[in-house]
Amino acid sequence: NIIKEILEKAKLKKNKYFIELGSGDGRVVRNAVKNYQVIGLGIEINPLLVNLSKILAKFDKIKIDFQRKNIYHVNLEKADYLYLFLMPEMIVKLINKFNKELKKKTLVISHGFKIPGWEKKLVNQLNNKPFPTYFYIK
Repeated sequence: NIIKEILEKAKLKKNKYFIELGSGDGRVVRNAVKNYQVIGLGIEINPLLVNLSKILAKFDKIKIDFQRKNIYHVNLEKADYLYLFLMPEMIVKLINKFNKELKKKTLVISHGFKIPGWEKKLVNQLNNKPFPTYFYIK
């Protein structure tokens, strides 16, 4: 239900590019592709979770590119939407990458933790328990 609420709030548009960093079993990107017809990319370092994501997407009859990669080495230039649920230390390490690679108007959805220094870019917030969700426009 939280994923549904987050994606509704994001107002995803069909055929736009949605990247999930640290995608785990791919549940967020799978929901986005299935319900909003976005183009999905899931990035995960754990090969077991990448394989599980691919199986679940096939079961859902949806096409998503799941890649086993380090999130610090992924090109983000295509992203119209970027979703992350990462620890604060990881977010801090990604800020320069976000500033360099994300195009203007990219919606960055950070579940759980704020992006330091992006306070003026914050456009919306969901105060779910136990983790709030922050929406930023680059």
